[in-house]
Amino acid sequence: MFQLLVHLESTAKGDSQSVANSQRQGSTTTLVSVASAKAPAKPEAFGSVGHLNAVDTDDDDDGDIDIDKTFEEAKLGSQLSLNSVASETKARYGLDITGTIETKLTYSLATGALDIYILNCKNLAKAKKSQSSDPFVKVYLLPDRSKNSKRKSTVKKNTIDPVFDEKFRYHVTKQEFETRVFWISVWSVSSLGQNDFLGEIHIPLANCTLDIVQEHQLLAQKKKNDLVRDIEPTMDPAEIIFELTFIENSKNKDIGTIQVHNVQGKAIFFGKHQVEAICKGLLMPDKVKRKMPNLRKGPTPKWEIPLRWEGIRRDNLKNISIEISIWIQERFRKFMFGFVRLNLAQGHFDGKPVTWSDSTKAEKTVWQKFIQDPTRVHHFQLPLRPAITENK
Repeated sequence: MFQLLVHLESTAKGDSQSVANSQRQGSTTTLVSVASAKAPAKPEAFGSVGHLNAVDTDDDDDGDIDIDKTFEEAKLGSQLSLNSVASETKARYGLDITGTIETKLTYSLATGALDIYILNCKNLAKAKKSQSSDPFVKVYLLPDRSKNSKRKSTVKKNTIDPVFDEKFRYHVTKQEFETRVFWISVWSVSSLGQNDFLGEIHIPLANCTLDIVQEHQLLAQKKKNDLVRDIEPTMDPAEIIFELTFIENSKNKDIGTIQVHNVQGKAIFFGKHQVEAICKGLLMPDKVKRKMPNLRKGPTPKWEIPLRWEGIRRDNLKNISIEISIWIQERFRKFMFGFVRLNLAQGHFDGKPVTWSDSTKAEKTVWQKFIQDPTRVHHFQLPLRPAITENK
């Protein structure tokens, strides 16, 4: 479960931390070991995770795994796996995992094109009674858990030494490069619809070697009680960072403007292309909408123009709610990615139950701190709640 983080600091300290956060989020990883060598490197055993408790919603019935949990384990840096429970109805995991897989990664700083080459596998486990397998490879670029992130090779029949020589392309900015993780799994097709798991690897881009063919040992699943959960995560959940203040009217200090400023998203990933994000605000119960005028690209979008609601009575802050949401803009549609909702979580307004007064504990704490000293500039950081279906 994501830990809820709330950072409450004074203006001076907040400004300092905001700069530090910006520097951390804007930092990039130096791409190491760029060489032209063609010979396979020594097999490396990257962290293995997966075999989780649900298949994804894809319709190819190939034994997919719950990618949400998979990435949670991958970001812990664990070299261990989880047993499948529900997914065992779609796949089988009983084979003794053997063999290796050869891959190569290339990356262009100019275009952001990240290519992964699935070259071949050797000495795979034998899934068929004929002492052979029908292998194929699946690739996800975590933490993207959508179908757009999935790549799948062709199936090679009756072999435990398949040669694929296939390339799959993703687009990744240099800012997000060090936060992504390749999850590569090998399967054998079964005529009964229960594909056999032949092993997997994880390749964190922060630790990868580019432009060199590398041979990786395929890893098997491990039991749940073997998991090491106290390893520091390599990636955070999606979050939103912002400043919040109440600007008093110069003629009447009981009336003023709520201002949300310097909004920044963190770990905003969706689909196979770079995210184009929109920031919106909603004041309830008056249903007053605000929207940032500009799109922002990448996993850490930032907006300098504030969201403002004027004519707000100071003594009414305890009764209202502010929703800040991040939306993904695609060519023919836009949809909510996630949101926070700031209020006292009273669940009712004017004697009637309402759905918008439902802050989480962390969101409620933020709003309480704000209304205790509204004219101060507060600096907050909160996890984004998953998208909702309401149209805002």
